[in-house]
Amino acid sequence: MIEPRVPFPTRSRALRTAALAALLGGCAVGSVLPVAALAQDDGVAALIEQAKYWRSKGREDLAQQALRRARAIDPDNPAIATAARNAPAPASTPAPAAKTTPSSPTRTSAPSAAPPRRAAPAQTSAADRAGRARVAGFEALEAERLEQAATEFEKALAVNARDPDALGGLGIVRLRQQRFSEAADLLERASRAGKASQWAEGLASARYFAGVEEAQDLLDRGQLGAAQARAEELVRSDYSEPAPALEILAQVYEQQGRYADAADLYRQAAEGPNADENRLQMRAARGRALAAAERGDDTGAVQEFQAGLMADPEDPWIRYEFAEYMIRRGRMPEAESLLRSLVSIGAPDALYAAALLNEDLGRPAEAERLLSMIPETQRTAPMRTFAIGVKTDAAITRARALAQSGQREQALGSLRQLGEMRAIPVGKQAAIASALFELGDQVGAAEVAQRALNGEVTDLGEYEGLIGVLVQTGRDDLAQAALRRAGQMAGSSPQGQQAYGRMQATLMIGQADRARLAGRYAEAFDILQSAYSSAPDNVEILAGLARLYENGNMAPRAAQAWQLYLAKKPGDKDGLIGLAQSAQRAGDGKLADDAADALLRSYPQDYQVYMALADVERVAGNERKAVRYLKEARELYAGQHNATSVVALGGNPFAGMQNQAGANPFRNQGPAMAQPQPVNPFALGGGTRLPAPSYA
Repeated sequence: MIEPRVPFPTRSRALRTAALAALLGGCAVGSVLPVAALAQDDGVAALIEQAKYWRSKGREDLAQQALRRARAIDPDNPAIATAARNAPAPASTPAPAAKTTPSSPTRTSAPSAAPPRRAAPAQTSAADRAGRARVAGFEALEAERLEQAATEFEKALAVNARDPDALGGLGIVRLRQQRFSEAADLLERASRAGKASQWAEGLASARYFAGVEEAQDLLDRGQLGAAQARAEELVRSDYSEPAPALEILAQVYEQQGRYADAADLYRQAAEGPNADENRLQMRAARGRALAAAERGDDTGAVQEFQAGLMADPEDPWIRYEFAEYMIRRGRMPEAESLLRSLVSIGAPDALYAAALLNEDLGRPAEAERLLSMIPETQRTAPMRTFAIGVKTDAAITRARALAQSGQREQALGSLRQLGEMRAIPVGKQAAIASALFELGDQVGAAEVAQRALNGEVTDLGEYEGLIGVLVQTGRDDLAQAALRRAGQMAGSSPQGQQAYGRMQATLMIGQADRARLAGRYAEAFDILQSAYSSAPDNVEILAGLARLYENGNMAPRAAQAWQLYLAKKPGDKDGLIGLAQSAQRAGDGKLADDAADALLRSYPQDYQVYMALADVERVAGNERKAVRYLKEARELYAGQHNATSVVALGGNPFAGMQNQAGANPFRNQGPAMAQPQPVNPFALGGGTRLPAPSYA
């Protein structure tokens, strides 16, 4: 079964885009605009009241201006026509007086008339300003000038914070701006303060999409149970645009390993109104492919992956997952073809997916090159984090090369400097700590690991490396704390539980190794047996068991354990060395020689291999061959049980031992042989020979 990276870097963005498309394409245009239309009734009424007010003040010009605004909002509203008919008739002009002939020729000049006094402008009340702001807000809203509309509605609310029209209008603005929680709050207040029916559809939209955002946030934070409950609640709400909620629920099912159920939900989402059909059909095909892979149906998986490619040829992540599947199946030509197709697409997400594949294939330089092709302005946060990780891996590789060339202090200095950088992801900080530990700086490794534990862990996989290095440095207390946090993040999904089991086994292997080195073999055996029951696929448990058998002088069993290890990790250098050494000690020269030949074929330039084989030849009594191996090792360094046949490969090394009294072979050994007492140099006897060792 393959374990895809979940969630993909663009998945939240795709969901948000789908929500926006639903909001503006179907549900928002179908529900928000009618709400705004309903709100026009109160806006028109407010303008008619303004006209009456100005008319009472004798300002018919302003009254007519208010009526023109009302008519622009609702031309067919009869109340506007009625208000216009109620306009006062113009004052009658007196008939001109009949011309009279003056009785006297004497003209008397009439006194000059005083100029008419201009009326002082009427004061605008706060209510009038609020009414104007509301009208301007709805006009801007209709014209999609959302920022201006918000400003006007906020002006009205500054006068009356309970103004239902301003609250509702601002709520519609926030809804179109995808600020769903704010929209829901504003529309709820508008419903309480005014007519609830006017805002019902907008409020339903705001609540639904606010719930979608909440569910997505829970999913992104790894809270699968809470995300599932919220998404299921949204699906049951029977909202007219179910695709966003169905998609989140499908993502939850994917992380729980319920691929067939997820595929069905994606199919349902694709069939809904205003859905991104091609993308959702592609996700459905991906779910069916993963379900087929899980049940071992290789043909079905390939067919469904191909169907996904046909459904959405531009999506890079179906190609990424198809390539990952091919890599796990060992079908490299097909995987390389998919990788090349990602590079040829050239889009930022496609280049990112190609870089991820190259890192998985052990090609960090190519991954870094592909990332450099993505413009800085188009890089997402996951892309930047990944780029830092790639550069960190390269720096660790350079430090190890410095140490191998004899510049150990310089290598340690560069690693310590890396460990101080806060921007490095937690998983890579664990890799830095591990490299410090390998180079002998146990204190520095513990410090870096502890800082990493105090950082923000966003991916469950980051805990695996961190726990490993904490165990290496002997900080079991911190490793236990990290394991508890990992358990909370893992949730109940199969992948999460498998990862948690691996981490738990890593911690127990470290504890078993310390017990082994302290000579507490029976305790170490019990710890390893318990770890194996938690994570039977963890090959490091087999390696720990093989080392335990070697230290406990049970070479035949050690050889069997190493063969079990190599069956799951073929060609591993440490496994082949362990097998050669244990087989030789058990007297099985043929098995030891086979392991040695495999080592020389696979690692012909590794001086450590020749040093290990020299030890094997010394055990066999072949001193001449041992010396030859040591000479070859020096040259390379200078230039840079009774039956050892394994029980069924892949079998359980603890088979038949569970729940059986005395099954632990070390418990039946009896007390360990006492160590010889040291000779007291101040109490030496006579003669030239040291006394025979005595035991307490």
